Amino acid sequence: MRIAIIAAASVLLGGTGLAQTRAAQDGYLARLAVELGADRDVVPVQLGPDNANPIAVVYDRFSRAHHIARRAFQKNAALNPAAPPRDLITGQMLIVAFALNCGDRVVKPTDVNITRNTQPLPKWLAVSGAALQKLLPDVPAPDGAIGVQFQDTELRDGQIVRVSYADTICNEKERQISIPVTKSVPRIIERPQIEMPMDQPAPASSITLTLSGVVDLDGRIRYASAPEATTPFGKAALTAANRMKFNPARINGWPVPFTDGVIDTFGAAAAPPPAAGGSTSDVAGLTAASSKCEVSADDTLGKFVSRAIRIGGKADGMDRIKQFLAVLRGPAGQGLRYEFSGPVMMGGKTIEGVEVRYTGLVDAQRIYFDTSLEDKLLAPHGFTCAAPIVIK
Repeated sequence: MRIAIIAAASVLLGGTGLAQTRAAQDGYLARLAVELGADRDVVPVQLGPDNANPIAVVYDRFSRAHHIARRAFQKNAALNPAAPPRDLITGQMLIVAFALNCGDRVVKPTDVNITRNTQPLPKWLAVSGAALQKLLPDVPAPDGAIGVQFQDTELRDGQIVRVSYADTICNEKERQISIPVTKSVPRIIERPQIEMPMDQPAPASSITLTLSGVVDLDGRIRYASAPEATTPFGKAALTAANRMKFNPARINGWPVPFTDGVIDTFGAAAAPPPAAGGSTSDVAGLTAASSKCEVSADDTLGKFVSRAIRIGGKADGMDRIKQFLAVLRGPAGQGLRYEFSGPVMMGGKTIEGVEVRYTGLVDAQRIYFDTSLEDKLLAPHGFTCAAPIVIK
């Protein structure tokens, strides 16, 4: 019996390099919403530092579709996942904000706004009571809660959600709470292997699959297909790809579906290198004003694939990124703990991602670097430098 064990290396797609059309993505999301509707209750994205008492919850187009499917299932009128309603996944995003309990005071919300780079997202007027129940049937709305529906269908990385209140909040100073939105892509945690059928020869070279489908809330790929899966090796690779396990995509720590696609390479030489990372020390008293390098005023620089820091270097790019990270610090001089999260494809080129953590940061911040282009190097907005950025 001849067996070939083939290692897997995976690259998440992003930006303009989508593996599937928007219509295909919507179809996968609708099918997933129906299947989950028969399996579990909806858990919307929660906003705020206290998961037990969120400031607001987010019903995006997927969780609203999941809610519709769940209601139908509970009423013995389950939807068909193979033919979900055409408009199931087209709903607008709804954010429900709750009243705050501040000792002997109850402070009620009056409005919710979303901005990105100071630009507001179009929305409808806030509703409460029966009007809110109409938007979210069978979901209890606590006294004082309001719902605001937005023109967009989901939260996006880099946005700011601001909840306004009728009175000063619990600190008795402000009437608003601002919540930054952070979104992370899936990270692979189980890399499958292939056993070729005993009547098939070992493959002479690797194969790359361009996978369509969705990474679900549990980190599993569903409905995966690939145009390259036509040969026995390709079919075996697709079977293995379906066994991949990810840490799912998340918004502010809460799992969400991911439909941007995955490129998966199988071959004897395709085993991924071990995760690389490092850490840096704290610099007491460091602030944006005393930073040793210039800090970008653009809060998108480095935080999105399309705004990757142009570090340059090409083949030497990884070393240049490490030099950059060696001087980078948190907003108050906190040392960083970082890990290379793997490349992302955009517009035919590879963008390197690094997950950064520091004391006081709730969720890891991903910073992107473009090694194919070089530009003036600035620290991302919200960071500082312990020394000038000098790349050798």
